[in-house]
Amino acid sequence: MCFPDHNCNTLKHAPTTKPPFTLADLKRVIPPHCFERSLARSFSFLLADVSAFFFFSFATATLISILPWQAAYLAWPLHWFVAGTIMAGYWVIAHECGHHGFSNYRVVDDAVGFLIHSSLLVPYFSWKVTHARHHSNAGSAEHDEVFCPKPESAVGTFDSLTDNPPGRILKVVLSMAVGWPLYLVINVTGRDDYERLASHFDPFSPMFRDSHRLKVIVSDLGVLAMTAILYTLGATHGFSWLLCYYLVPFAVFNGWLVTVAFLNHTHPSLPRYASSEWDWLRGALSTVDRDYWVFNHVLHHITDTHVMHHLLPTVPHYHAVEASEAIKPVLGDYFQYDSTPILKAFYRETKECIFIEPQGNEGVLWFSDRFLRDSFTVELKTFLLKTTADLSSRALYIDTAKSLSGKLKVVGALLWDILTTALSFEFYLLVIPGLILSLTVDIVEVVSPLLEKVLEIVGYYIAPLGSLRFYRETLPVAVAAPFTIRFYRETVKNVLLRLKISFNQF
Repeated sequence: MCFPDHNCNTLKHAPTTKPPFTLADLKRVIPPHCFERSLARSFSFLLADVSAFFFFSFATATLISILPWQAAYLAWPLHWFVAGTIMAGYWVIAHECGHHGFSNYRVVDDAVGFLIHSSLLVPYFSWKVTHARHHSNAGSAEHDEVFCPKPESAVGTFDSLTDNPPGRILKVVLSMAVGWPLYLVINVTGRDDYERLASHFDPFSPMFRDSHRLKVIVSDLGVLAMTAILYTLGATHGFSWLLCYYLVPFAVFNGWLVTVAFLNHTHPSLPRYASSEWDWLRGALSTVDRDYWVFNHVLHHITDTHVMHHLLPTVPHYHAVEASEAIKPVLGDYFQYDSTPILKAFYRETKECIFIEPQGNEGVLWFSDRFLRDSFTVELKTFLLKTTADLSSRALYIDTAKSLSGKLKVVGALLWDILTTALSFEFYLLVIPGLILSLTVDIVEVVSPLLEKVLEIVGYYIAPLGSLRFYRETLPVAVAAPFTIRFYRETVKNVLLRLKISFNQF
C-alpha cells in the first residue's frame, strides 16, 4: 500500500490476487453520513462554480480595459487557465449527476447534468451510458470503454515514431488539446472492437441499444442548442470575444479532463485483466489516486479519491475524502497512490505505458514499453555482438589483407601500363600528329572568321574594276577631275567614308 505520507515505490506492481475483503466490508467502515446526498449542498457547489466563472470573466474584462497592453498579454493566459479549470470543476458536478450523487432525485440529477453537459458541448445521456459501462467494466482488457490499452500486436508506426522525447511531448499536447472532443466524436482511445465507427453523437452507434436512441437525440439537441447560443454570442460580440471568454477556456477544460481521466487509469503499477481473470472488484481497484495540490479542491476531489469513487460512485464529492480515508486501512496494498508531479507523470506514463502484455499469469496484463525498448535493444545488441565477433576474428584480418593486396596489385599494374606507354616510340608516333592536326583545326576555326572579313573588305574595293560601266563612268571624270579642286575634296571625303564603313563592318 502506498499512502500519501509514505515514501514508497509507486511503480511496484499492485496485488492481483482476489482481495480478502468485499464491497460490503468497505461500506461498513465508511461513516453512514458519507452516503447522504444533500440537494442544497450540491447546488451550493454548483452555484459557487458558476459564480466563480462569471466573476473571473467580468474581472478580466474590467482589468483588460485599464491595463497596459504588456500586462494584458499576461492577464489573458491567466484568465484562460483559471476559467478553464473552473469549467473542469463545473463538469465534475455534472459527472456526479450521472452517478446519481447530486441529490436523492434522479430527475433532478439528470436535469442538472443535462444542462451542465450541454453548456460544455458534451452529450449528457450519451456520455452517461458509456461512462456507466466504463464503471461496470473497469480494468477489463476487452470491455472497458475508455483509455483501453492496446496489446503488443496493435503497436503501430505512430507509437514507434513518437517513442522519443519530442514525440512524447507532442502526444501529451495533442491528447490535452483534442483528446476529449475526439473521444466523443469518433471514440479515440475507446474500445476498438465495435463493428463500425462509434460516436457519442450517433443515435445508431454500436455503443447504444435501441432504448438509448431517444436519449442520444435529446443529448444532441442540447449540444446543438448550446452551439446556437455560442454562435449568437459570437455574432453579437465578435469572434475574438467568443474565443477569449469561451473557446480558449474550453480548450483548457478539455486538457483537464484528459489529464485526470488518463492519469487515474494509466500507471505502470496498475494491471488489466483478461476475461478469464477479471472480476468487478479487482477491476475497480485498478485505479490510482493522484495529488493535484490545490486543484484537488477545485476539481472536487475526483483526482485524489478516484479509487474510492470507482468502488462507491454515488458518494457525493463533499464526503469523498472522508470516505476514502475510512477505507484505506481495509484496502491495504490494494490501494494505489502516486504523488509524482502531474506533468512529469503524464510524460512518464506516455513513455512507459505503451501497451499491455502478460508477465507470468496469462490473465493479468501489465503496461510495458518493452516492444519499442527491446526492439532497439535487440538491434543494438545484435550489431555490437556481430561487430565484436568480426573484430576478434583472425579471418577478418586475413580477408581484409588479401582484399587490400589484390586492390593494390590492380592499381600498380595500371600505373605501370601508363608509364611504359608514355615512354614508348609508338606513343609519340601516334599522339604527336594527332595533336598537330587538332591544333591546326583549332587555329583554322579561330582565323576563318577574320579571313572572311578581310576578303569581304577587299572585294568591296576590287569588284567594281571588273565592270565596263565602271570605266565608262569613271574615265571621263578621272581625266577631268585632277584639274578641279572638287576632285581632291571629294576623293578625300570618299576615302574617309569608305574607311569608316569598312571599319564599322569589320
